[in-house]
This record gives sequence, structure tokens and C-alpha cells, in this order.
Amino acid sequence: MAPKINYMSKVEIHINDIEQNPCCPHGPSVLFERIFQDGRRKKFYACSACRDRKLCPFYLEEEQIVKRNEKTTDMQKESSCFNNHATKFKIYLKLLSRINKREVYYCETCNMLIADNSKKDHDKCNLSEILKEKELRTPSHIFSPKSESKFQAQYFFTDESLKVIVQLMNDLEIKKVLCIGVPSVYEYVKNNLSMKTFLLDIDDRYCNFFSTTDFCVYNMFNHYFFGGHKSREVYEDFLKENPADKLLVIIDPPFGGRVELISNTLSTLEKEWKRLNNISGDKTLPVALIFPYFHEKTS
Repeated sequence: MAPKINYMSKVEIHINDIEQNPCCPHGPSVLFERIFQDGRRKKFYACSACRDRKLCPFYLEEEQIVKRNEKTTDMQKESSCFNNHATKFKIYLKLLSRINKREVYYCETCNMLIADNSKKDHDKCNLSEILKEKELRTPSHIFSPKSESKFQAQYFFTDESLKVIVQLMNDLEIKKVLCIGVPSVYEYVKNNLSMKTFLLDIDDRYCNFFSTTDFCVYNMFNHYFFGGHKSREVYEDFLKENPADKLLVIIDPPFGGRVELISNTLSTLEKEWKRLNNISGDKTLPVALIFPYFHEKTS
């Protein structure tokens, strides 16, 4: 009988020049290398954000790369994303101004805000309850958390957790907060504290509630802005605004996300912060990394 072969393997990541890698719908892919126990190696490109091929089927072996000009198509998609965001927020402002005269709903099926006179067009959709002004300003309370553990895996913060984070910001004398993947923190700061804040998140549902100057659809695993250079300019303006104000980055990666990619993003962000504000030397950017883990009772 032939000996049984163990095909267990480990996967490493090659991070250099991610922005030059072929793109999937979630921005530049990542070059992975699978190392088998028998010594074989296989390099391939896959989505940076989705570990499940059912969520993003992009897969390309390294030797399959064909040089092609994707720049024009990518720029068109990014411009469309930014413009659609701006259009959705105009609808939000219109409905907010009429909140006392019309009933407003969020259609989760169509990912849009609607007024009561459009409700008949969404009779087969999943609609929220009637929204008040408070819900329109804190949409995390009306969204169903996305639970794909291998992609977004959202868990919104409790009031108790938010108080701990606010205390941290007060202790550090923070004046500006860059929120990455923490929309509930962003909402709390924006509505309750006198400090500037900005949200980066891959969940495009927030385009219905937050303006293009306050929020960008963003992939934290490859530092990719879905709205292209227009979104990046808004983000850079935030980093440059009042440079004397102490900035804190709060980031909450989804469970199972590769730490190497998060580390690379935070390093890139700090370099951009220093470059935009002419900061030299050993000064570092404060970061609060909220890292998920399981806490189980021991027998």
C-alpha cells in the first residue's frame, strides 16, 4: 500500500507594491503563496477582503498574468461610485428636510431611502420601520449587521464599549478621529462630541446617510478607495485639516482578517499623514486597534 501523503499547507502573503497587482471588484488583489508540506509552492492572486471564493471568485495564478490596460475602466467605475454616493446623499438631505411631513423608510433590498409615496413600489422588499430623525443620523441602529465572517462580519459597539473608547480619546487629548470599520463609533463622535471625525468602511449602505466629505467606501486590507481619486482627495483633506490637532485612528478588522495586510495599511496611512503634514522624525500616529477574539469559559 502506498504511503498516505499529507497535503496540509500554510499560506504566506507578499505585500510589496499591492497597488500594482491585478484588481478584483474590491481593489488590488493580494499575492498569496501556498507552501505544501512536501516542499511545493504555488503563488496566486486573490481578493484582499474576501477569504471565501463564494463571496469574491477572483483567482489568478501568478503565471497567468497578462499585461493589460485596466486604468480607464477602473477610473470610470470609481467615478461612478463617487457620483452615485453624492446622488444618494442628496436624497437623504431632501428626505431629512421633510421628515415632519412625510414618512421615510430604508429599503434594505434596494439599498435606498424612500418616502411613503414610493412605498407601493417596494411592496415585496424588506423595509425598515418608519424612520425618525435620530435613526437617520445613526443608521447603524437600523441596519441588519452583515455576518459574513470571511468578509465584513460587522459587530456594532454597545453604549458601554463606546464610553470606554471616548474615555480613551479624552485621556489622549484627541481632537480628530479617523474611524476605519467602526461606523457606530463614528456616529457617536459625530453626534455627541465636538471633534472632527471621518469614516472609512466597505459597507456602501452608509452612502445613503453620510456625505462624500464625511465617508468613503474603502477596503482596509489594501487601502483602496472605491470612489477613486475624488474620495482619496477628501480623505487627504481630512488628514491635513488643522494639523496641530491630535489625530487618533480607530480600526476594527473583521474576524479572521490577515494581520499582515492591516499592518501594511496602517503603515501606509502613517506615511501619508506624515507626508501631508510635513512631519519628520520619530513622531508616530496613535492607533487604537480593536482586535476580535473568542473568550470561552474553561472547564
